[in-house]
Amino acid sequence: MSKLASELAAWINGQMANEILSLPSGSKECRVVFCGPPPSMLTGVFEVLAGDGRLLSATMADGTTVSFPIVVQVDEIPNAGSHASASQSGYSTFHDLAGLRNDRGAGIFLTLVPPGGQASDTHESTRKSFGVASVANEGGAPISAWWNDPFIQYLVDAGLGTGDDKQLEQAKRLVHEAIVAADAAKQHEVSRSGAWEILARLWELRDSGQPLDARVSLASGFPSSNDGRVDATHKLSIFDALVDKFERSNLGSGVEQLKEQAPKAGIDPRHLDAFLAHLRQKCDVVTALKRSMPYYYAPDEIMPPPGWWGELTAQKWELLLDDDTTDSSPEITLACVNPLAFQLKGFVPVVRDTARLQVQLPDGLEQARVRVTREAPGALRIVAPGTCQSKAPWNSSMMLFLFIRRQFDTWPRSWHAREQSPRTSRRPVLS
Repeated sequence: MSKLASELAAWINGQMANEILSLPSGSKECRVVFCGPPPSMLTGVFEVLAGDGRLLSATMADGTTVSFPIVVQVDEIPNAGSHASASQSGYSTFHDLAGLRNDRGAGIFLTLVPPGGQASDTHESTRKSFGVASVANEGGAPISAWWNDPFIQYLVDAGLGTGDDKQLEQAKRLVHEAIVAADAAKQHEVSRSGAWEILARLWELRDSGQPLDARVSLASGFPSSNDGRVDATHKLSIFDALVDKFERSNLGSGVEQLKEQAPKAGIDPRHLDAFLAHLRQKCDVVTALKRSMPYYYAPDEIMPPPGWWGELTAQKWELLLDDDTTDSSPEITLACVNPLAFQLKGFVPVVRDTARLQVQLPDGLEQARVRVTREAPGALRIVAPGTCQSKAPWNSSMMLFLFIRRQFDTWPRSWHAREQSPRTSRRPVLS
């Protein structure tokens, strides 16, 4: 059983004991809802609390002991799951909860509700909630509301443990970045399984004996530091540089370029191959790395982590990314100046009939001759220096190739062409 599930079960037990203890004398009406993790984790919490169907007990203010069931709200009751009732803990659908609520023998019970769990005004008016606030636990709530929820903040702070305040602040920043990245990677999941998984990893590593930097980096999906110091800004800058390289060159070519620097960094190239295999298994679109790199970087196994994660520290990544040839490669910017919509991020510009393209050359290449061609029928003609026009529609199936002819004797070693439309994010020209 996971450490987070055990912690949640202990916390729930304490909350229920306080709720029942505060009931007025003679009252046995206490219907409570715990809003918590996704269904898979919530089942683990139930197994710790009352997995065998037993009732829980608590003491009232007058010394009377009362027993009550634990109910897990589900869309469909598992085949091997027990049905919840006044005399047995178990599973119940949303509609069956009304019958349990009207049962005179079930004046006290606790319902475990997953994120986005169905509710009604009738239910909400006759029960008390704790855990994640309902407004932060519903499907349409932004990740910022979920992160700022007091219960989530409690789980993060307790999962980090004690230590230097400044280091804990840096560690918490890494956890926040990782949770935002996981939420972006799984943006269509109401249950926020990616964010909860980070909390589960954080709690699993809490008492592992590892330093704070190693624990939080492994849980959140960042490289550890050689000196054991948590430096969130440094690690985020490493990821920015890594993502930029992959967007320029794609995953395979990018890792091959990093392997050229491996001897200088003292890294076995096989660790980079293992890292590449891991990244390809989790991410199939290179443009997704920019918003969710910690999520994709995080290894699947944490006890113990894979060898590549331990070897590729932040300092080693810095040496691998220190490529002297990068600065000597001029950039050529290609933009469509008449797309139908400027706000479509990640899409090739689409025009109504004729595409107008603008080419921006680096300093020192102003006299270069530019020729733009594409793999589609239709003619191209030069309109003005740096601008060309196509008579055929411009769409995502058409690829551009730039040929720069200089009236000089020397050529740069490499060229980097980027496709960019106004007000949209950059995306690499794939080869």
